[in-house]
Amino acid sequence: MWRTLISRRQALTNLSIASTASMAAATSAGSSPSDRPVDKDGRLDVTAFMTPAMLDDVRAGTLSVDCAPAFQRAIDAASARDRSTLMAGQRLYVPGGRYLIGSPLKYVWRDDEGVADDGDMRRLTMEGDGSANVVLFYAGPATGSAFEVRAHKAARGDAPSLRLAISGLRLRRSQDFHRTGTGLKLNGVEGVMLNDVEISGFNTNIDAVDTLRFDANNAHILGGSIGINARGQSFTSPNVYTFNACNLSGNGDTAARFEGGCNIAFRSCCFEGNGSAASKGAAILFRDGPAQGGASTHIDSCYFENNLVSAEVVFDWTTADSGTVKLTACTFQRTDTDRVSPHIAFRSLKGSLLAHIDSCAFKSFGAYRPSSARPAIVTSGDRSDLTFTACYFQNSVEAPPLRNGSGRLIAGGGWAA
Repeated sequence: MWRTLISRRQALTNLSIASTASMAAATSAGSSPSDRPVDKDGRLDVTAFMTPAMLDDVRAGTLSVDCAPAFQRAIDAASARDRSTLMAGQRLYVPGGRYLIGSPLKYVWRDDEGVADDGDMRRLTMEGDGSANVVLFYAGPATGSAFEVRAHKAARGDAPSLRLAISGLRLRRSQDFHRTGTGLKLNGVEGVMLNDVEISGFNTNIDAVDTLRFDANNAHILGGSIGINARGQSFTSPNVYTFNACNLSGNGDTAARFEGGCNIAFRSCCFEGNGSAASKGAAILFRDGPAQGGASTHIDSCYFENNLVSAEVVFDWTTADSGTVKLTACTFQRTDTDRVSPHIAFRSLKGSLLAHIDSCAFKSFGAYRPSSARPAIVTSGDRSDLTFTACYFQNSVEAPPLRNGSGRLIAGGGWAA
């Protein structure tokens, strides 16, 4: 079995090495990117950049020909790399099919060429035929990223405003390199929109650095070590991230991690089967208070079950930044004693952490047996002030010391009316 796995990995590595030659073949296959035809909807079709061998492989679905050179040329053309700064980019269309991507894809030329955002409209929109129909299997190197998007960070005060929209496709890590590399790497992107997108199987599925705004709708961020990792570096902390009806499950460590972010919203999202050890990770981790703004997060109508982590939602604030958090109408379920963690953990050592937990339900079923040794909510430090309204704790021995599901729990100070 190991010999077979090694040979398959070598074959995939050979595909990556062969990308340069394939690029030359693709370049000779047709005219320059600016001369490519558009479809009736004004979109560039990625298949117009593909060689006959690539097209035959996609039609057969055998994943034996590397399509990365064609995708790279299409990305450059759709983002109008060869055009004047006065020109706008075009939508890139990806028809239904299985595409082997054997080397990294990049939209970084704006940074490499120092393109400042002073009205420049050469941005990228990528549209697939739906995540049920379009799959990009990434078989590139075990390190690095499958698709990197990087903006030019000009002088202080001249912030980047690069935007990216992706819809209707799946980006999956090849099983031969499961949980290695990064899926979508963002750096300095002002606005990201994901709609009907799946990114799965990487070490980090989405890595967002200095990415200001992020909007995900019906997205699936699955099966990585970390689902999404968002943080600031030299431009901005995460600021206004919204996840609507998303599935962040099966990630081996943490499904969603934010450092110093503000106005992070999860609405009607599912978190199930994340983590692999009760001593680390989380379904959602908020590291430190909001560096900008005052509202850290709102988690609304979300579902948590079978997560084996340090706690399903963790607020671990070690900085002096203060802020508020709110959880409403969420369900936390325990199904057995083998895969159970505290539901919510609050720790604030310096900044004030003000939390409101409203209309949430903490339940169990199946083989699970309640125990006071497994509290639903834990606190540490002395700067957390929690308010509960209309919450349901099925197992009273695991509940905070509240009356009729309402009241306040002050870390280090017990219960208050």
